[in-house]
Amino acid sequence: MSFKLLSLQYASFFKDVVMRPNDRFKGLNDHLNIFDSIPQTMPIPDSAPPEIPVQVLKSSDDKYTCNLSRSRIDFILQRAEAKTSNKDILKDFNNKVDRLIPYILDKEEINRFGMVAKYFFETKDPIDCIKNKYFSDNMVDGSYELGVRFNKRDSLENMIVNDVVEIYSGQALIEGQEKSGIIILRDINNSPVLDGELSHKDLMKISQKYSSRLTEESIEGLLL
Repeated sequence: MSFKLLSLQYASFFKDVVMRPNDRFKGLNDHLNIFDSIPQTMPIPDSAPPEIPVQVLKSSDDKYTCNLSRSRIDFILQRAEAKTSNKDILKDFNNKVDRLIPYILDKEEINRFGMVAKYFFETKDPIDCIKNKYFSDNMVDGSYELGVRFNKRDSLENMIVNDVVEIYSGQALIEGQEKSGIIILRDINNSPVLDGELSHKDLMKISQKYSSRLTEESIEGLLL
């Protein structure tokens, strides 16, 4: 059974709080030209946590979403068609992010990024599959649920980069049917740059080094 890419997410964290992100980034839809649903704008008070979305942009097929908050922008791509290959989904996502990054940097400085991939592996024996890969004794025998989480840190010039992996038994809706199997989340992000910001050059270096870790081949190596 193959791995199915369910969603991808790219987050840009602002160096400073942006009080009116929906005004600051009002040209985002014109720039990407993919959000054809009416924007959802929330009456969020200034005292609310800055990570709460102020505005949500969506495509009518729910494939693309962009959450604008006062501290970050999150661009999310959800699998829309079952037959689309993981490779094509990742290519589409990378193309959109390549257009999004310069637009954001033209408006605001950022000091942190995040990119998250969510995969699903259908199997009748998710517990045994995780146990055989990550547990060497019988301490988890008889488990109804099982998962593992780890973070392998790396460095790139002046940045500390986190490579967080979560693997757990669960369900996913595949072609309208709930399937049992294993959820694999991979979250690659950096610890905030406190004395500066990330340039377009920095983000391209990050992409060159780490984007391959979100591919099906790399995710497969975490489980099989």
